Amino acid sequence: KLKEEWLSKLTIENISIATRSSYENDLKKFFSYLEMHKLQIEDMELTDAREFMRFELEHNGLKPSSVKRMVSSIRQFFHWLVEREILHTNAFQDLKIKNQPSPLPTVISEEELCQLLDAEYPEDATDQEKDLWTRDRAIMEVMYSSGLRLAELCNLKINDIDHSRKMIRILGKGNKTRI
Repeated sequence: KLKEEWLSKLTIENISIATRSSYENDLKKFFSYLEMHKLQIEDMELTDAREFMRFELEHNGLKPSSVKRMVSSIRQFFHWLVEREILHTNAFQDLKIKNQPSPLPTVISEEELCQLLDAEYPEDATDQEKDLWTRDRAIMEVMYSSGLRLAELCNLKINDIDHSRKMIRILGKGNKTRI
């Protein structure tokens, strides 16, 4: 009943249907875990929360990112229970989950870049396609030779280019100017 009441509250708060559905599934798994291990929600402690997280990782094969979202859902539910004075403490409040390292982006090799820069446009290309290829080649050359970030390149203005000195003024991260 408390689960349905909390989910109804979330619906009133206008969360997306997908989010509500995820929260509902997370709580369903959590309550199944409680039942399987003969635990009462009011008896939950931090160690029980850790065990639940470990169970989901090891026995149900969930990825750490999925368990992190699930714990977030349950933590919010427990917070609501504490606010309503149904529980005295939130067993999930201090549960920490390590972030997974983000994969590094792949970088084009020097050889691949040279192939791109040396490529000619097709003989049957229209004048517009030739102009676009010339533009794209110039973009690649400027990015490669100067180490510009994409956002810096996108914000580049004609006045930022000093043709006589062959320099570009860049407004980068933290509003720092580079030349």
